[in-house]
Amino acid sequence: MGNTVTNIAIGTNVIISASINGSCVSSHTVVSPVSCTNVCENPAITLSGPVCSTSAVGTYVVNYTLVSGATIQVSSGTALNGVVSGVASGVPLSVTVSLAGCADKVILVPAGSCAVPCQKPTLTLASPVCNGSTYSVIFYSSVATVTANAGQVVGNSITGIPVGTAVSVTATAGAGCVEVQTVASPASCTVSCTLPDLSVGQPICNGNTYSVSYSLNGPGSVSVVGGTIVGNTVTNIAIGTNVIISASINGSCVSSHTVVSPASCSNVCENPAITLSGPVCSTSAVGTYVVNYTLVSGATIQVSSGTALNGVVSGVASVYR
Repeated sequence: MGNTVTNIAIGTNVIISASINGSCVSSHTVVSPVSCTNVCENPAITLSGPVCSTSAVGTYVVNYTLVSGATIQVSSGTALNGVVSGVASGVPLSVTVSLAGCADKVILVPAGSCAVPCQKPTLTLASPVCNGSTYSVIFYSSVATVTANAGQVVGNSITGIPVGTAVSVTATAGAGCVEVQTVASPASCTVSCTLPDLSVGQPICNGNTYSVSYSLNGPGSVSVVGGTIVGNTVTNIAIGTNVIISASINGSCVSSHTVVSPASCSNVCENPAITLSGPVCSTSAVGTYVVNYTLVSGATIQVSSGTALNGVVSGVASVYR
Protein backbone atom coordinates (compact mmCIF):
# COMPACT_ATOMS: atom_id res chain seq x y z
CA MET A 1 0.00 0.00 0.00
CA GLY A 2 2.00 2.98 -1.26
CA ASN A 3 4.98 3.63 1.00
CA THR A 4 3.68 1.65 4.00
CA VAL A 5 4.34 -1.86 5.32
CA THR A 6 1.04 -3.22 6.73
CA ASN A 7 -0.44 -6.29 8.48
CA ILE A 8 2.51 -6.85 10.82
CA ALA A 9 1.54 -9.03 13.79
CA ILE A 10 1.79 -7.42 17.26
CA GLY A 11 4.84 -8.85 19.02
CA THR A 12 6.73 -9.36 15.75
CA ASN A 13 9.56 -7.00 14.89
CA VAL A 14 9.73 -6.07 11.21
CA ILE A 15 12.93 -5.77 9.15
CA ILE A 16 12.79 -3.40 6.18
CA SER A 17 15.70 -3.50 3.74
CA ALA A 18 16.60 -1.72 0.53
CA SER A 19 19.26 -2.80 -1.95
CA ILE A 20 20.71 -1.73 -5.27
CA ASN A 21 21.27 -4.59 -7.74
CA GLY A 22 21.02 -7.07 -4.90
CA SER A 23 23.87 -5.46 -2.95
CA CYS A 24 24.62 -2.13 -1.20
CA VAL A 25 21.95 -2.98 1.39
CA SER A 26 20.39 -0.67 3.98
CA SER A 27 18.42 -2.50 6.67
CA HIS A 28 16.16 -1.25 9.49
CA THR A 29 14.56 -3.25 12.32
CA VAL A 30 11.36 -1.76 13.75
CA VAL A 31 10.40 -3.02 17.22
CA SER A 32 6.73 -4.04 17.63
CA PRO A 33 4.51 -2.16 20.08
CA VAL A 34 3.84 -4.19 23.23
CA SER A 35 0.13 -3.55 22.86
CA CYS A 36 -2.29 -1.60 20.68
CA THR A 37 -5.13 -1.44 23.22
CA ASN A 38 -4.42 2.16 24.28
CA VAL A 39 -4.92 4.33 21.19
CA CYS A 40 -3.35 7.35 22.90
CA GLU A 41 -0.21 5.52 24.01
CA ASN A 42 1.10 4.75 20.54
CA PRO A 43 1.67 7.45 17.90
CA ALA A 44 -1.23 8.17 15.56
CA ILE A 45 1.17 8.63 12.65
CA THR A 46 4.22 6.99 11.05
CA LEU A 47 6.51 9.20 8.99
CA SER A 48 9.27 8.62 6.47
CA GLY A 49 12.27 10.89 6.22
CA PRO A 50 12.43 13.73 3.67
CA VAL A 51 12.85 12.79 0.00
CA CYS A 52 13.78 15.31 -2.69
CA SER A 53 10.92 15.92 -5.12
CA THR A 54 11.45 14.92 -8.74
CA SER A 55 8.63 17.15 -10.00
CA ALA A 56 9.17 20.34 -7.97
CA VAL A 57 12.90 21.03 -7.97
CA GLY A 58 14.20 22.56 -4.74
CA THR A 59 11.48 21.01 -2.54
CA TYR A 60 11.10 17.76 -0.61
CA VAL A 61 8.29 15.37 0.34
CA VAL A 62 7.57 13.27 3.44
CA ASN A 63 5.39 10.16 3.31
CA TYR A 64 3.04 9.45 6.22
CA THR A 65 0.33 7.04 7.35
CA LEU A 66 -2.34 7.95 9.93
CA VAL A 67 -4.37 5.71 12.21
CA SER A 68 -8.10 5.72 11.54
CA GLY A 69 -9.72 8.97 12.72
CA ALA A 70 -6.49 10.95 13.04
CA THR A 71 -5.89 14.25 11.25
CA ILE A 72 -2.69 16.05 10.29
CA GLN A 73 -1.56 19.67 10.08
CA VAL A 74 1.81 20.78 8.70
CA SER A 75 3.83 23.97 9.14
CA SER A 76 4.83 24.08 5.47
CA GLY A 77 3.74 22.47 2.23
CA THR A 78 0.55 20.46 1.73
CA ALA A 79 -0.51 17.18 3.38
CA LEU A 80 -2.70 15.05 1.12
CA ASN A 81 -3.22 11.33 0.54
CA GLY A 82 -0.27 10.22 2.65
CA VAL A 83 2.25 12.72 1.29
CA VAL A 84 3.43 16.10 2.58
CA SER A 85 4.70 17.90 -0.54
CA GLY A 86 6.04 21.29 -1.54
CA VAL A 87 8.31 21.88 1.46
CA ALA A 88 11.21 24.14 0.46
CA SER A 89 14.70 22.69 0.72
CA GLY A 90 16.35 23.63 4.02
CA VAL A 91 13.06 24.38 5.80
CA PRO A 92 12.25 22.12 8.81
CA LEU A 93 8.78 20.57 8.86
CA SER A 94 6.55 20.55 11.95
CA VAL A 95 3.78 17.93 11.87
CA THR A 96 0.85 18.09 14.30
CA VAL A 97 -1.36 15.00 14.64
CA SER A 98 -4.76 15.07 16.33
CA LEU A 99 -6.88 12.13 17.46
CA ALA A 100 -10.13 12.46 19.42
CA GLY A 101 -9.60 11.78 23.14
CA CYS A 102 -5.82 12.06 22.90
CA ALA A 103 -3.41 14.97 23.30
CA ASP A 104 -2.04 16.39 20.05
CA LYS A 105 1.40 15.13 19.08
CA VAL A 106 3.94 17.43 17.40
CA ILE A 107 6.78 15.88 15.40
CA LEU A 108 9.68 17.89 13.96
CA VAL A 109 11.08 16.49 10.70
CA PRO A 110 14.65 17.64 9.94
CA ALA A 111 14.86 19.77 6.81
CA GLY A 112 15.59 18.00 3.54
CA SER A 113 18.53 19.32 1.52
CA CYS A 114 17.37 19.49 -2.09
CA ALA A 115 19.37 22.25 -3.73
CA VAL A 116 18.35 23.33 -7.22
CA PRO A 117 20.76 21.62 -9.66
CA CYS A 118 23.00 23.80 -11.77
CA GLN A 119 21.72 24.74 -15.23
CA LYS A 120 24.41 26.90 -16.72
CA PRO A 121 23.40 30.07 -18.57
CA THR A 122 23.78 30.69 -22.28
CA LEU A 123 26.16 33.55 -23.00
CA THR A 124 27.12 35.12 -26.34
CA LEU A 125 29.65 37.94 -26.74
CA ALA A 126 30.13 40.26 -29.71
CA SER A 127 33.31 41.96 -30.89
CA PRO A 128 34.87 45.05 -29.26
CA VAL A 129 33.75 48.50 -30.42
CA CYS A 130 36.24 51.34 -29.97
CA ASN A 131 35.28 54.51 -28.08
CA GLY A 132 38.44 56.60 -27.88
CA SER A 133 40.64 55.26 -25.08
CA THR A 134 38.05 52.64 -24.09
CA TYR A 135 36.00 50.00 -25.84
CA SER A 136 32.66 48.25 -25.32
CA VAL A 137 31.30 44.73 -25.88
CA ILE A 138 27.69 43.69 -26.46
CA PHE A 139 26.50 40.46 -24.80
CA TYR A 140 23.42 38.23 -24.89
CA SER A 141 22.63 36.19 -21.77
CA SER A 142 19.83 33.89 -20.61
CA VAL A 143 20.21 35.25 -17.03
CA ALA A 144 20.12 38.76 -15.59
CA THR A 145 23.23 38.40 -13.43
CA VAL A 146 26.15 39.32 -15.68
CA THR A 147 29.42 40.76 -14.36
CA ALA A 148 32.71 41.82 -15.89
CA ASN A 149 36.23 42.23 -14.54
CA ALA A 150 36.59 45.61 -16.28
CA GLY A 151 34.24 48.35 -17.43
CA GLN A 152 30.60 48.70 -16.42
CA VAL A 153 27.61 46.54 -17.29
CA VAL A 154 24.94 48.80 -18.83
CA GLY A 155 21.92 47.01 -20.26
CA ASN A 156 23.31 44.32 -22.55
CA SER A 157 26.65 46.09 -23.03
CA ILE A 158 29.91 46.34 -21.10
CA THR A 159 31.23 49.86 -21.57
CA GLY A 160 34.30 51.83 -20.52
CA ILE A 161 36.77 48.97 -20.80
CA PRO A 162 40.31 50.41 -20.99
CA VAL A 163 42.13 49.63 -24.23
CA GLY A 164 44.82 47.07 -23.44
CA THR A 165 42.68 45.25 -20.86
CA ALA A 166 40.93 42.01 -21.85
CA VAL A 167 37.39 41.76 -20.48
CA SER A 168 36.21 38.56 -18.79
CA VAL A 169 32.41 38.26 -18.70
CA THR A 170 30.58 35.95 -16.28
CA ALA A 171 26.91 34.98 -16.45
CA THR A 172 25.71 33.47 -13.16
CA ALA A 173 22.66 31.25 -12.59
CA GLY A 174 23.53 30.36 -8.97
CA ALA A 175 26.44 29.61 -6.67
CA GLY A 176 29.14 27.97 -8.77
CA CYS A 177 26.81 27.78 -11.79
CA VAL A 178 28.44 30.11 -14.31
CA GLU A 179 29.51 30.63 -17.91
CA VAL A 180 32.68 32.63 -18.56
CA GLN A 181 34.05 34.16 -21.76
CA THR A 182 36.92 36.55 -22.39
CA VAL A 183 37.24 39.08 -25.21
CA ALA A 184 40.71 40.37 -26.04
CA SER A 185 41.23 44.12 -26.16
CA PRO A 186 41.79 45.80 -29.52
CA ALA A 187 45.50 46.41 -30.04
CA SER A 188 44.72 50.11 -30.43
CA CYS A 189 41.71 52.35 -30.76
CA THR A 190 43.69 55.25 -32.28
CA VAL A 191 44.95 53.48 -35.40
CA SER A 192 42.33 53.38 -38.20
CA CYS A 193 41.05 49.81 -38.14
CA THR A 194 37.61 48.27 -38.62
CA LEU A 195 37.40 45.28 -36.30
CA PRO A 196 35.65 42.17 -37.64
CA ASP A 197 32.12 41.70 -36.26
CA LEU A 198 32.61 38.32 -34.58
CA SER A 199 30.17 36.92 -32.01
CA VAL A 200 30.74 33.70 -30.07
CA GLY A 201 28.44 31.52 -27.97
CA GLN A 202 29.05 29.35 -24.92
CA PRO A 203 30.18 25.70 -25.06
CA ILE A 204 27.92 22.66 -25.49
CA CYS A 205 28.99 19.10 -24.70
CA ASN A 206 29.49 16.25 -27.18
CA GLY A 207 30.73 13.27 -25.16
CA ASN A 208 34.40 13.89 -24.41
CA THR A 209 34.56 17.08 -26.49
CA TYR A 210 32.61 20.31 -26.77
CA SER A 211 31.50 22.71 -29.51
CA VAL A 212 30.97 26.48 -29.80
CA SER A 213 28.82 28.39 -32.29
CA TYR A 214 30.04 31.66 -33.82
CA SER A 215 29.07 34.15 -36.51
CA LEU A 216 31.04 36.65 -38.58
CA ASN A 217 28.99 39.61 -39.79
CA GLY A 218 30.76 41.21 -42.73
CA PRO A 219 34.36 40.88 -43.93
CA GLY A 220 37.09 38.89 -42.25
CA SER A 221 38.42 35.37 -41.86
CA VAL A 222 38.05 33.13 -38.82
CA SER A 223 40.76 31.01 -37.21
CA VAL A 224 40.72 28.83 -34.13
CA VAL A 225 43.18 27.44 -31.60
CA GLY A 226 41.93 24.25 -29.94
CA GLY A 227 39.26 22.89 -32.29
CA THR A 228 38.02 22.44 -35.86
CA ILE A 229 35.81 24.82 -37.84
CA VAL A 230 32.76 23.15 -39.39
CA GLY A 231 30.35 25.66 -40.91
CA ASN A 232 29.54 28.18 -38.18
CA THR A 233 30.65 25.89 -35.35
CA VAL A 234 34.00 25.07 -33.77
CA THR A 235 33.91 21.35 -32.91
CA ASN A 236 36.08 18.62 -31.36
CA ILE A 237 37.45 20.83 -28.59
CA ALA A 238 38.87 18.65 -25.81
CA ILE A 239 37.26 18.97 -22.37
CA GLY A 240 39.66 20.93 -20.18
CA THR A 241 41.03 22.95 -23.12
CA ASN A 242 39.89 26.55 -23.54
CA VAL A 243 39.30 27.50 -27.18
CA ILE A 244 40.40 30.78 -28.80
CA ILE A 245 38.30 31.95 -31.76
CA SER A 246 39.64 34.92 -33.74
CA ALA A 247 38.62 36.92 -36.79
CA SER A 248 40.91 39.23 -38.76
CA ILE A 249 40.82 41.44 -41.81
CA ASN A 250 43.89 41.11 -44.03
CA GLY A 251 45.77 39.51 -41.17
CA SER A 252 45.32 42.49 -38.86
CA CYS A 253 42.44 44.27 -37.10
CA VAL A 254 41.85 41.17 -34.96
CA SER A 255 38.86 40.27 -32.77
CA SER A 256 39.61 37.39 -30.41
CA HIS A 257 37.39 35.45 -27.97
CA THR A 258 38.44 32.84 -25.40
CA VAL A 259 35.74 30.34 -24.36
CA VAL A 260 36.31 28.50 -21.09
CA SER A 261 35.90 24.72 -21.30
CA PRO A 262 33.16 22.98 -19.30
CA ALA A 263 34.66 21.32 -16.22
CA SER A 264 32.78 18.14 -17.09
CA CYS A 265 30.22 16.84 -19.57
CA SER A 266 28.93 14.04 -17.33
CA ASN A 267 25.69 15.87 -16.43
CA VAL A 268 23.73 16.49 -19.64
CA CYS A 269 21.26 18.78 -17.82
CA GLU A 270 23.92 21.02 -16.25
CA ASN A 271 25.48 22.32 -19.44
CA PRO A 272 23.41 24.21 -22.03
CA ALA A 273 21.84 22.18 -24.83
CA ILE A 274 22.42 24.97 -27.36
CA THR A 275 25.17 27.38 -28.35
CA LEU A 276 24.11 30.59 -30.14
CA SER A 277 25.95 33.19 -32.14
CA GLY A 278 24.90 36.83 -32.29
CA PRO A 279 22.57 38.22 -34.99
CA VAL A 280 23.85 38.68 -38.54
CA CYS A 281 22.04 40.78 -41.16
CA SER A 282 20.64 38.59 -43.94
CA THR A 283 22.11 39.04 -47.42
CA SER A 284 19.14 37.37 -49.11
CA ALA A 285 16.18 38.81 -47.20
CA VAL A 286 16.77 42.52 -46.68
CA GLY A 287 15.47 43.87 -43.36
CA THR A 288 15.84 40.57 -41.52
CA TYR A 289 18.62 38.90 -39.57
CA VAL A 290 19.79 35.35 -38.88
CA VAL A 291 21.24 33.62 -35.80
CA ASN A 292 23.43 30.53 -36.04
CA TYR A 293 22.98 27.77 -33.47
CA THR A 294 24.19 24.27 -32.67
CA LEU A 295 22.20 21.78 -30.57
CA VAL A 296 23.37 18.80 -28.56
CA SER A 297 22.18 15.43 -29.82
CA GLY A 298 18.48 14.87 -29.10
CA ALA A 299 17.66 18.50 -28.30
CA THR A 300 14.95 20.46 -30.14
CA ILE A 301 14.45 24.19 -30.65
CA GLN A 302 11.44 26.54 -30.87
CA VAL A 303 11.68 30.23 -31.72
CA SER A 304 9.33 33.17 -31.14
CA SER A 305 10.01 34.63 -34.58
CA GLY A 306 11.42 33.43 -37.89
CA THR A 307 12.24 29.83 -38.74
CA ALA A 308 14.79 27.50 -37.12
CA LEU A 309 16.23 24.99 -39.58
CA ASN A 310 19.58 23.26 -40.03
CA GLY A 311 21.44 25.38 -37.49
CA VAL A 312 20.10 28.76 -38.59
CA VAL A 313 17.23 30.90 -37.29
CA SER A 314 16.25 33.03 -40.29
CA GLY A 315 13.59 35.56 -41.27
CA VAL A 316 13.62 37.54 -38.01
CA ALA A 317 12.65 41.18 -38.54
CA SER A 318 15.58 43.58 -38.10
CA VAL A 319 15.94 45.39 -34.78
CA TYR A 320 18.66 47.66 -33.44
CA ARG A 321 21.50 45.64 -31.97
